Amino acid sequence: MTELATKVDILVECFRQGDKELILEIDEDGFALTGISKIPDAERLSGSTTEVYTKAREYLQTEAEKQMRPIHYRFRTSNESMVSWAENKGQEIFEWDMCTLGSTGVDGVEKKTFTGIKVFYPSS
Repeated sequence: MTELATKVDILVECFRQGDKELILEIDEDGFALTGISKIPDAERLSGSTTEVYTKAREYLQTEAEKQMRPIHYRFRTSNESMVSWAENKGQEIFEWDMCTLGSTGVDGVEKKTFTGIKVFYPSS
């Protein structure tokens, strides 16, 4: 885990595992988003995606505790393999409070989409 920046009240964290890099942003209002990408020429390790998202979940819960307020995380994808991942491994990790499956059309091609919402609350 590497803290990249804390500026304009946006907290940015980076998680790396194998050939995956996950960027997590939490804004000043407690809304969080992630983006994942492949690291060129890095070694591919089985389970890297699951590992970086697990680290992000742990970090989001820690931030909810530290900030003493809820953190609202939204995961959205139209990548076919990530839609499947979100429905399975993502559900195991995040236990989505709400999720929706939909579709979007780009250049006449329909793509399945997934949106998951998870709110992290500080412990009472």
